[in-house]
Amino acid sequence: MTTKRKSSIPLGYLWAPQFSNVDGDRLRTDDTRPTKRRRPRSDLLKSFCRIAESPNTEKAVITFVKQCGLIGLCRHGLPTSHNRACMQPVGSTDTIPAYKTFAVCLESLGRIGQELNAGNTGSELDWELADKILSSEEFAAGAEERMQYRHLRTLDDARTNFMGLMRRLVEISRLQPRLHWDGEAWAIDFDSFGGSNLAALLTIQLMAQVGGKTMKKCPSCPRWFEPSGRQVYCSSCGIRAAWRAAARRRRQRASPRGKAKRVRKKA
Repeated sequence: MTTKRKSSIPLGYLWAPQFSNVDGDRLRTDDTRPTKRRRPRSDLLKSFCRIAESPNTEKAVITFVKQCGLIGLCRHGLPTSHNRACMQPVGSTDTIPAYKTFAVCLESLGRIGQELNAGNTGSELDWELADKILSSEEFAAGAEERMQYRHLRTLDDARTNFMGLMRRLVEISRLQPRLHWDGEAWAIDFDSFGGSNLAALLTIQLMAQVGGKTMKKCPSCPRWFEPSGRQVYCSSCGIRAAWRAAARRRRQRASPRGKAKRVRKKA
């Protein structure tokens, strides 16, 4: 019996400049509208990672920023704080391709984390995507050393490398603990300081996903999901995947090989 782990990571308020319009592929902020402070959605990370697989990237990005605000991403698809040369006010460098890149990075890290939890080292493609994006151009000279991910031999090696990537993500998202007075007593939560704390909240939800809730891999696609009851397939595959699997089993039973197998079992 699998015991479901519960995540109880305290999060601060979400605050990010509000989205105004799209200019080409650039996302603009509305300086006339004040930044809103509100509780972050529990599915913030899931909502953001939908951008990575969406057939209409622009629509997916606009849907997200309308709901949550702007992150503050540079041309590398990372929070601008990852490099001094990239540091600009939120809304001056955000582009639709940058959001796609960062979503791919977080989704790859999420899959690696869940594979490690299942006792596997993860796919080479996910390692290369996460490493390439998080390292960006500033570490181009170390490309040969980074590509050693494909030579991971043990689960311990993979866990060590994953911790290194997550440390890098924590650093560039400026995630940090915060002590504050909540009106009645001192409280501790996780937050960030800068023009937007969206990247930090996405990072802490990714950490909670890997180290908290029990996840299951969909047998019909590469997605990991939090199962509800006896749920077998993710919500994207759903009942259609179950129908396809049932039809496949019927064809196998009706085949000469399947009939012979049933005869041997009866014998």
